[in-house]
Amino acid sequence: QGGGGLLGGLMSAIGGGGIMGLGQQLMSQGLGMGEISALAKETIAIARQHAGDETVDQVIASVPGLSQFA
Repeated sequence: QGGGGLLGGLMSAIGGGGIMGLGQQLMSQGLGMGEISALAKETIAIARQHAGDETVDQVIASVPGLSQFA
């Protein structure tokens, strides 16, 4: 439906719960904090390759707590 690619999917996953809510969802699926951190950093790196630094930096700045993974 909505599209949005990688960044749109990330923002949808974060939803209203913010980074903590997303972390809780991932932990409930069996991921540990180290795995979540690695996943977030890799996702941001791939997003930078496809969307560019400026776009990704805007997304990071708009999501409280996301900068810790940048």
